[in-house]
Amino acid sequence: LGTSADNNRDRHAKGRTANGTYAAPSKHPERHRWKPDHPWRKNPELIPRGERCTFAKLTAEQVKQIRARYTGKHGEVSQLAREFGINFRTVSIILKGRTWTHV
Repeated sequence: LGTSADNNRDRHAKGRTANGTYAAPSKHPERHRWKPDHPWRKNPELIPRGERCTFAKLTAEQVKQIRARYTGKHGEVSQLAREFGINFRTVSIILKGRTWTHV
């Protein structure tokens, strides 16, 4: 078994690292996560956004209502979340513009 350092040296020497290093390049470069020829990279309009997502809990109209009704009062995010049946963090990221950016 050996120490952790021994195991790491052995793993690198035998090329058993997952992502590869200078000592041992990746055994499977074709499995790299970023693929420039992926259909979504060529046609970003194909990415399912908003209601087209299979797990969406809101509609575009509801997102507009959330943004229009938010005034910044204390506890309002939680109140909107309860009213729409979603997590308060979801309301928060909608208001910050991190999700539903296309609406």
